[in-house]
Amino acid sequence: MMETIIKEIETKNVLTKSNLPVGDYSVNPYVGCTHACKYCYADFMKRFTHHPEPWGDFLDVKIWPEIKNPQKYAGKEVFFGSVTDPYVLILSIIVDRFPSRIQRPYATSCKDW
Repeated sequence: MMETIIKEIETKNVLTKSNLPVGDYSVNPYVGCTHACKYCYADFMKRFTHHPEPWGDFLDVKIWPEIKNPQKYAGKEVFFGSVTDPYVLILSIIVDRFPSRIQRPYATSCKDW
């Protein structure tokens, strides 16, 4: 089995305007996965990555600047993980690989799972 390719990618904003009925914005802190489940609904995201590897063999961790004008999002609903893998293993990998990029309280709680 091939080792998962994990890399950082820079993005302009972590909040994406959403047309989903469950939130005004979505937050997906990474693209890709390590499972390639047959029932995956998020594998369409591969076309936005330019990865030659199959879905399930890569994980691109998003790095974003501080959110400008945060009051713009006051009162809005945010859906966290609309097309990201919900499995804690991935969070553990991210925390281990990029500890300086994760805020301490979040990193600690993920590592404790």
